[in-house]
Amino acid sequence: MNINISDVFFQMRDLSQSFLYQVLIIFILLDVFTGVGKAIIQKRLNSGIGIKGLLTHIFVVVIQTLVSLYCRVLGTVFFSQAICVFFIGFYGISLFENLNFIGVPLPDSFKKYFEQMHNRNIQIPNADIVIKSHQTNSIDIE
Repeated sequence: MNINISDVFFQMRDLSQSFLYQVLIIFILLDVFTGVGKAIIQKRLNSGIGIKGLLTHIFVVVIQTLVSLYCRVLGTVFFSQAICVFFIGFYGISLFENLNFIGVPLPDSFKKYFEQMHNRNIQIPNADIVIKSHQTNSIDIE
């Protein structure tokens, strides 16, 4: 099967109108803004971490764009949609964690899961170690 570059460019317009692609871009932008807000609240703004995060987001967008374009040309759109939903899920989790940390009111059903993630104790069987994780990104080992 030959793929013409003109087919790829034609699919680019269709991709920009894709609902899932638009949701992914919106979630990435919201994650960036809430991540910066979280860093400000924590008083941990760091340009190195910020640039690394932005490069990661750009990499995700580039990968999703390339995969989506070629999947559309090859007629396997479902594969690109599955990858897009995967990324949306992870960005959604990150977004809710950031919103929870910033103090945005969330439904109790969401909040209880995030509190569990931040306030859990891990006990290793047959060991004298208990790891306690705190929301302040510190860990106590007893």
